Amino acid sequence: DALKKDARIFIDLEAENLRELLALFTFSSFFFGNEGGPRHIAQAMNVPAFAIYPPGTSKKHGYPT
Repeated sequence: DALKKDARIFIDLEAENLRELLALFTFSSFFFGNEGGPRHIAQAMNVPAFAIYPPGTSKKHGYPT
């Protein structure tokens, strides 16, 4: 309940296209999600990120953000 009341926390946002995703990251202070394209975009926009990698992913393929 506390998360739902905090206007600074957004959960499960969706972007219809790349332009919307870029706009979301412009106003984001942190990205938490699956490893993939949006995480790379967040990193490119200097948004701190934490990603969940699928099982079996080698540590040597990870990139610290």
